[in-house]
Amino acid sequence: MRRPPIRRHTLPAALVIAAALACPAALAQEQSDDSGAPADTLASAQTRITGLENDLSDARDRADNLESQLDDARERVESLEQQLTERTDARDRLRNELDKAKEQVGSLEAETAELRKQLTATQGKRDAFEQQLAERTDTRDRLRGELGKAKERIDSLEAETADLREQLTATRKEQGRLTEALQKARQQGEETAATLDDARGTIDNQKSTIAQLRERAGTLKDSLDQARATVKSREQTIAGLRAQLAPANGGTASLDEARAQASEAAAHFRDVHAAHRRDEADDQALAEARQALRVAQSLVARLEHEGLYDVRGGDTLGQVAARLYGEANRWPTLYEANRHVLENPDTLRDGMILVTPAP
Repeated sequence: MRRPPIRRHTLPAALVIAAALACPAALAQEQSDDSGAPADTLASAQTRITGLENDLSDARDRADNLESQLDDARERVESLEQQLTERTDARDRLRNELDKAKEQVGSLEAETAELRKQLTATQGKRDAFEQQLAERTDTRDRLRGELGKAKERIDSLEAETADLREQLTATRKEQGRLTEALQKARQQGEETAATLDDARGTIDNQKSTIAQLRERAGTLKDSLDQARATVKSREQTIAGLRAQLAPANGGTASLDEARAQASEAAAHFRDVHAAHRRDEADDQALAEARQALRVAQSLVARLEHEGLYDVRGGDTLGQVAARLYGEANRWPTLYEANRHVLENPDTLRDGMILVTPAP
C-alpha cells in the first residue's frame, strides 16, 4: 500500500498546540490593556491564530498517517503468522509420511529375512522367492524415490521458512521504526507503549514457533538418515543373495566363485561324513552338510548347463559313467567336471553330489 506523504514542520506539535491555546489569552489581555489598539494588530493576531490552527491540523494528520502505517505492519505480522502455521502443518504431514515409509521398510526387512529362511530350507521354492525378491526390490526402489521426494519437500519447506524469517525480520524493523515515529508524534505515549508491548509479545511467540520448526526439521533429517541406512543394509543383503544366483536368474555369481564355494562345501561334507562314521556327528548335521553341497553344486550345474547326480553307497566314477553315458571308460569326464570337490577319482562318498556334463 502506498503511504501518504508526511508534512514536515519547523515546530513540534506540542509547541504548536500550546501556542494556539496561549494566543487568544494574550490577545484578550492586550485588548483589555489598550482598547484603542490599531486594527492591523488585531488582524495580525488573527492571522497567527489561523496559522497555528493549520499547524495543529497538520500535526494531527501526521499522527493519523503513522497510525495507519502501524496498522499495515500489524496486518503483515498476522499474514506471516498464518504462513508459518501452514508450513508447520505441512511438516507434520511430511513427518507422518516418513514414519509410514520407515514402517514399510521395516516390514520389507522382515519379509526378506523370511524369504531367506525359505530359500535355505528348500531349493524348490527358489523361483517363487526370486519373483518375490524382484517385487520387493521394486518396492524398495519406489520407497527410495518417495524418500527422495520427501527430502526435496523438506528442503523446500526450509527455504520457505528462511524466506519467512527474513520477511519477519524486515517487518520487525519496519514496525520498530513506525513505533518510534508514533511515540515522538503523540504525547499520550502510555497507550502506544501498551500496543507495542502486545506486538513484541506476538513476535516472541513467532520466535518460539520458528525454534520448534527447526527442531522438527532436525528430527525429520534424523529419520531420513535412518531410512537411508536401512536401505543401504537391504541393498547389501540383496547383493549377497544375487552372488548366490546364476546371471540367467538375475544373479552375479561366476563359475570360479561357484566352484570355490562347492569346494568348501565338499570339504565340510567330507569332515562331517567322517565324523558321522565315528558316531561323532548326528544325521541332521550330515543332512545339512549334504544340502549345502547340493546348493553349491546346483549353482555350478546351472552356470555350465549341466545336471546333478547323488552318489550312492558303493558307487565309483566308472559305474556312474556307465549309468549316465552307457560307457564306464568316460569316467574321466566326470572327474574333470568335479575336480573342485574330489580329492582323487577314488574318493567317492555316499551322499556326495556330482555335476554331470551333458552326454
